[in-house]
Amino acid sequence: MNKCVMIVGLGDLGGWVLEFLVRCEGVRRIVTADIREEYGYSKTMTAAVGASQQGFDKRLEFHKLDVNDVDRTAELLHKVQPDVLYSATTLQSWWVPYLLPDNLASKAKQAGVGPFTAGHMPLIHKLMLAVKKSGTKPRVLNNSFPDVINVVLSRNGLGPEIGSGNSDMIMEDIRRKVSYEFNIPPGEVAVYLYTAHAMCMQATTKDIPFSLKIYVAGEDVTGRYDAKELVSGFASLYAPMKMTSWLIHPRVAASAVKNMMAMINGTNELTHVPGPNGLPGGYSVRVGAKGTDIVLPKGLTLEQAIKTNMDALKFDGIEDIKKDGTIVFTDLTRQLTKEWLGADVGKNLKLEDAAEMALELKTLTKKVADKYNVRLEL
Repeated sequence: MNKCVMIVGLGDLGGWVLEFLVRCEGVRRIVTADIREEYGYSKTMTAAVGASQQGFDKRLEFHKLDVNDVDRTAELLHKVQPDVLYSATTLQSWWVPYLLPDNLASKAKQAGVGPFTAGHMPLIHKLMLAVKKSGTKPRVLNNSFPDVINVVLSRNGLGPEIGSGNSDMIMEDIRRKVSYEFNIPPGEVAVYLYTAHAMCMQATTKDIPFSLKIYVAGEDVTGRYDAKELVSGFASLYAPMKMTSWLIHPRVAASAVKNMMAMINGTNELTHVPGPNGLPGGYSVRVGAKGTDIVLPKGLTLEQAIKTNMDALKFDGIEDIKKDGTIVFTDLTRQLTKEWLGADVGKNLKLEDAAEMALELKTLTKKVADKYNVRLEL
């Protein structure tokens, strides 16, 4: 009950995570950090009051923090000593390009989130450098495109343990539907799913690779369903970007809190996470007190699951991830990004070049938005 969770990044997603977490048993102390002092303090104390009103006894504290300052971040981590560290940091939110006019937004969607990996990578990179420097050993959940970024960081000795959201939302949607049909609790349905982030965005228009097995009371019931219909039919897929805060991020936050509580309480429950232990894409896993273990149904090897995920990542514009963490973009995503944004993202993206590329893409996105009189929160 005395476990401590530290949340870095109190944007829309991080804010939802905080609201859900303060209403969970098993964690007593929650430390938040954000570069925006007045907003971050107000958000934290609002959550604290709300939890107290509902009978949850939590100890919350806020710290102003710029994770670009690795030394200061390391000092704070050493002081806080978090058991679990959650990050929802980014230089540009994933949904920003989709607020542009339809002809541009559709090309951005087809190009995939791959090029914008650059904007999601620098802050979690700095945070993981600070973790290493601090001497602390929190279990880290990264919510910024973990399908790819966890891989890049892991191959540089800085990997978060797991991610959340993305294909986990699809898994839970399938489990819920099957539990309704069989009239049993969702916990009695075992869903083994292996696919990457693109399934959440392009499943209605593209054949995204995936592997799926469903068990009820130990019996394989997968054959009772149209598997493609199941994986492409979850509700958030149809949510308009302008309603991200109400229709998408609560589900991602619920996924994050579920996974963090499995860490804290050591439940060893069967769940699903993107980017576990530095693997690309999403996998069924068991999250316990000491770590995360990949689980596979009969007939599927880890090598096959990894290949399925790498094939799925191509729909987000990721051709390959090299041994040193260098990302290789597909030719198609480079072409489409050039068409809608006017940016040549190059063939490869190295970890050390991400911050510079992120700034360029952010500047160009604002330029395009201004041209069409679209107001973006970058």
